[in-house]
Amino acid sequence: MFESGDKGLSPQDLAIYSHLYMMRQVNSKKNASFTSNLEIITSTIRFKLKGKSRDKIKEIRKSILCLVAKGYVNCDISPETKRKDLLIISFDTILNKDKKFAKLLYSDFEQFVEVEKLNAYCFILAGEIYGRKISYTEFANRLNISDEKMRLIIKDLNRSDSNPRIL
Repeated sequence: MFESGDKGLSPQDLAIYSHLYMMRQVNSKKNASFTSNLEIITSTIRFKLKGKSRDKIKEIRKSILCLVAKGYVNCDISPETKRKDLLIISFDTILNKDKKFAKLLYSDFEQFVEVEKLNAYCFILAGEIYGRKISYTEFANRLNISDEKMRLIIKDLNRSDSNPRIL
């Protein structure tokens, strides 16, 4: 997901993807899909998104449209989808068995409120799987934040007992 080019995701898109995947885990034990709507997704998301409720729904819709366009989720959503319209969100056809995936525990996921911290945490997990380490500057550039903000996030993640020690 931290691929560059057409498959790359913005920090907010990755946060929305993570939230949708967690909703899938909670709502459908064996199925690869779940049913929801933009209002429920907005009300259950813990991340700080910009704007009022209506703006958050627009941002979440925009992120889901991006995830569909890039092939990360399957969902019959359009720019005209209303907040209470039924959405069936599926992950079944996108899983690539040749790729390695990091396991993000629900208890770890639930502690994140800031999109940047979740993205940093996911990036670190991915780096551990692929055995790749990068500089603070490259890390900050990939997550589209300042080098200083990246250093503060890493410092904060290192302070937390439930997060992996990094860098």
